[in-house]
Amino acid sequence: MSKIILPIEQYSQEWFNSRRGKFTSSNIWNLMVEPKEKTKKDNGELSQTSKDYVMQKLSERLTGIKREFNNEATAYGVEYEPKAIAVYELHSGNKVDPTGYIECIENIYGGTPDGLVGTDGSIQVKCPFEPKNHLYFCLTESVEHFKRKYREYYWQVQSDMFVSDRQWCDFISYCPYMPSGKELWVMRIQRNDEDVQKLCDAIGLAYRYMMELMEKLNKSF
Repeated sequence: MSKIILPIEQYSQEWFNSRRGKFTSSNIWNLMVEPKEKTKKDNGELSQTSKDYVMQKLSERLTGIKREFNNEATAYGVEYEPKAIAVYELHSGNKVDPTGYIECIENIYGGTPDGLVGTDGSIQVKCPFEPKNHLYFCLTESVEHFKRKYREYYWQVQSDMFVSDRQWCDFISYCPYMPSGKELWVMRIQRNDEDVQKLCDAIGLAYRYMMELMEKLNKSF
């Protein structure tokens, strides 16, 4: 599978443009939501959540417009991410290398890890706007617990490990307002090849559905 790394600054307009109309790690969890109806689940159909995500990506392809959700919490996360990485490097001894958007399946799917560590590692950084959410992260008991409670982040890191050919990801929560020693929380998540295969299957199903929608739209005009 050909992978293209685009050395584009994260959160820049060029970065946003490169991801338009494509399935990306940050929202890939939408494709992992199963249908509520047992028959649809047994038939391997997409859930309504997945279909809505596909429709969003199709509309971006057709219009060239990608609406970005920006609020105070998002701006806060972007502002403190570099500091979080610096603190992580200090505490872990790991050097974090920046990376750009990695297009894993051309014009269909990719992701942008928050950084790469050595030859096998990656990081995903969260800087919770609400300090209580940092505490909730700190109370996570295991990776399975994390997967159940934070499925959107679990699938994001599995996706980023897949697109960047990494074997582990350090999921980082950083809150500078916490008492000394409690600002940084890290959980190492190993790549799960079984889940990665489920992810790939879901992407394939979603892309086929997108093409079906495109065909129906072409016939309706």
